[in-house]
Amino acid sequence: MILKYEYPDNEANQLLEQAKLARRRNDDEEVFSLIKKAYEVDPNHPGAATAYAGRLIKNKEFEEADRILHLCLESYPSDFLAHLHIAQSMFWQRNYQKAEKYVSTAIELSWDQGSEEQSRAYFVLGAILKNSGKIDTIEDYIDKALEKNPHNFAGLKYMAELQMKKGSYRESQKMAGRLFVSAKDQGDEEYMIIAQELIQQAHEALNLPSEPSGATLG
Repeated sequence: MILKYEYPDNEANQLLEQAKLARRRNDDEEVFSLIKKAYEVDPNHPGAATAYAGRLIKNKEFEEADRILHLCLESYPSDFLAHLHIAQSMFWQRNYQKAEKYVSTAIELSWDQGSEEQSRAYFVLGAILKNSGKIDTIEDYIDKALEKNPHNFAGLKYMAELQMKKGSYRESQKMAGRLFVSAKDQGDEEYMIIAQELIQQAHEALNLPSEPSGATLG
């Protein structure tokens, strides 16, 4: 995600705007290239720094991502995404204690960011607590994440898969349907495909005939 910052209009801002457009086209390679260029143009730009670090985490380049994010926090100690991305980095490195610390701060900061950011933070917290053994299930946190943002792709996917494992195939189908509609509305082809696969799995589990993609979604 690329948040909007109150920051002077410069080349980095323009590149980040182009990255948003590329994201809508599902051109992931172009998104990464533009974000990286924005960071290289202005490493002190908080939006460019957190967006680039987020991509590095996705590529499992944790050391460089952590360096960038900590530098960002030196200048912007209340940066929501910097805290959230460090939490995600610590999670993937299995440092759950630090991950919980940073995501807790992100949740506090998210009240000034909006429901979508709160949703992301609660989802990450649930994953951290589950993997650290502090809770048996993250359902309550996923519910909270979806309450803050009903279109949280990761939350809808998780709940569809969870209901499938429980044998609640119609509920799984319902969650997958919500995921398909949300992904379609936002033009996210990757999650549309995931949703279609989950819907098909539910159909097969219920011994229902196959239907055209999205036909059950209204």
